[in-house]
Amino acid sequence: MEIRMIKPEEKVTRDLLSSVCFSYKASENYEERLKNPEKYSERYEECLGGFDDKGNMIAALNMEPFVMNFDGHNVKMCGIAAVVTLPEARGTGIMTKIFDECLQMMKDNGYIFSTLFPFSYAYYRKFGYELAYEKRRTQLPIDCFRKYPFPKNSVRLWKKEDGFGDLRLVYDEFRKGRNHAIERSDISWERILKDADPYSQLKFTYIHYDANGKPDSYLRFSPKSIPDDYNQIQISELAWTSKAGLHDMFGFIGGLSPQFNKVNWDVPDDLDLGSMFPEGGDVSTKVYTSVMTRILDLPEALKLMKAPVTPSGKVVLDVVDKSMACNTGKYAVSWENGKISVEKTSDTADINTSIETLAQMLIGYVNPETAAYRSDTTIHSGHEAIDALFPKKKLYLWEAF
Repeated sequence: MEIRMIKPEEKVTRDLLSSVCFSYKASENYEERLKNPEKYSERYEECLGGFDDKGNMIAALNMEPFVMNFDGHNVKMCGIAAVVTLPEARGTGIMTKIFDECLQMMKDNGYIFSTLFPFSYAYYRKFGYELAYEKRRTQLPIDCFRKYPFPKNSVRLWKKEDGFGDLRLVYDEFRKGRNHAIERSDISWERILKDADPYSQLKFTYIHYDANGKPDSYLRFSPKSIPDDYNQIQISELAWTSKAGLHDMFGFIGGLSPQFNKVNWDVPDDLDLGSMFPEGGDVSTKVYTSVMTRILDLPEALKLMKAPVTPSGKVVLDVVDKSMACNTGKYAVSWENGKISVEKTSDTADINTSIETLAQMLIGYVNPETAAYRSDTTIHSGHEAIDALFPKKKLYLWEAF
């Protein structure tokens, strides 16, 4: 078996492998693509392939580069996507070999975290990934939003010719303080808004401006019709820079009540809608497990943590990483006057944990009290310092890969 980055002329074969494994139809001109493979090699450099002894590609994954927010820092994060093994090649260990190579490559290229959307949580735990994000899918009557006054003469429909500058201003402010949130380049915005035409696609984007003409919130949504029942809207994204901007956009949503009856929205975890609308019982939320995260470079991740508000403190972590031995060991994490320092140590551990649970605490998905219920985690001492070091944090991830 051979594990390597694929060549440009192999990208079409890689795409067909995904078609087989994900059971979706290949493009109708796939035979033409096979005859001219280099013409269809876009983003081949992100693909890591596994090949059998005859040189046939039998497994692959994509390594997609991102920059995400982590405790106020923009850090490199690699998104793992399109993980596939041909049915006839499963059980050979090829994907384990690919991940062994992939994890080291990501670390060597300066990635601090890796993230993926799993088909199986148990499967990816074998490689050190752990659940670190949830979707709060909420539905509520649109009349709830009428509690907030309609913002007259301050909301504009976005059109392609407007560019994405104002949207970007809002999003860049919104993502601050929200771990996982992806930095969006010009190319990212172009991809997001490529089909966002209000007329042909019925994908609407509205921007709200404050009294000084500065954008402070935006709403992206599309109609979601239910035959013989009612019309709903599906909010794709709602971002804001201030409470006033959020409330004004709520008021705008309320103004859509003549057209729609209900609103569907994946609500960011820092909003408590049950207390923000007249009747908490009108707010129906289902929580779905979502993204898994992995720490690739533990010492660097620890150094980038936001220091606790307490003047000083110290926690000794004893961490086990079964897939990346370079992360295993004892770490003394100290802070004083807002500055973090990290060093390897032989001191007695305050907490024993795994790289998986530590990823949950580090990103802010769980606090230590919750983490301590896991079988791989034991807190021996320093409870107050550990609680201060690993508080729950705001999380946000819209992108899918």
